Amino acid sequence: MKQLKNIFGLIIFGLFLIFAIQNNTSVDFKFLMFTIPQIPLFVISIVIFILGFILGRMTEWFSYLFSNRPEKSEKKDK
Repeated sequence: MKQLKNIFGLIIFGLFLIFAIQNNTSVDFKFLMFTIPQIPLFVISIVIFILGFILGRMTEWFSYLFSNRPEKSEKKDK
């Protein structure tokens, strides 16, 4: 199962690299009141990809913390 997960991760990473190489055009990035002039599109994509990964891991971590909380309180009651 771990090998399958690693292969899937490498495939996703490879597709992402192809996307980054093909989208190296500079664009003006505007978000709310912030403006970044002439940044390559793939940089924006990489930042969003990393933020999504971090948020996904944080969600998993919080889910783990809150799912184990009732089990800990049951052990204290015994």
